[in-house]
Amino acid sequence: MTFKEKISEAKQHVGKLIQTHAVMMIFGMMVYLPIGIETPTRRTFSLLIGIVTMLFYYYLIDLYLWDVGAKDALRVKAGSQPDFKSKGLWAGLIAAIPDLILGILHAVFYLNRSYKGFNSLNTIFTLITRTWEGAFAGFERAVFGTGASASETSFVWFYVITPFIAAAFAGLSYYCGTKEFTIIPRPKRAKK
Repeated sequence: MTFKEKISEAKQHVGKLIQTHAVMMIFGMMVYLPIGIETPTRRTFSLLIGIVTMLFYYYLIDLYLWDVGAKDALRVKAGSQPDFKSKGLWAGLIAAIPDLILGILHAVFYLNRSYKGFNSLNTIFTLITRTWEGAFAGFERAVFGTGASASETSFVWFYVITPFIAAAFAGLSYYCGTKEFTIIPRPKRAKK
């Protein structure tokens, strides 16, 4: 398969992955915002809720791409479709482009916020990026804190790395679907 054919084959699933991300953004913010990290107990609770939210996000990715992989495996066996085991990874990487762009811009503006004009861009992109990555809000805030000090820059790289983790999980879920192997329990389907 050529590069263009791989993109074309994977892009039909990108919308579903972005939609899942948007739903988890809303869910993550709804769960995290009432808790906060003001006390050690709230920080611990926020961390636990953040981990559960992230696991739920990856579970939704797995539900979708595992099924796509299983259906594609049947088409490959029938000879109606070429074998493309990395389709899930490609779809995940394409769907992660907005996340990656936001993460990079957030990092650039945060690291250069002391320069004239960059402070307001930092404020804008911090708000946009942290809102878009709402599924990770509880985890990020509990682990990295507020990010207020100049020496606390590790939380910025968190937003550059997370798109690749979601893309890798999308690829793994699709591949497991092609092999009909599952770690995460699959919902039972009613027999007709």
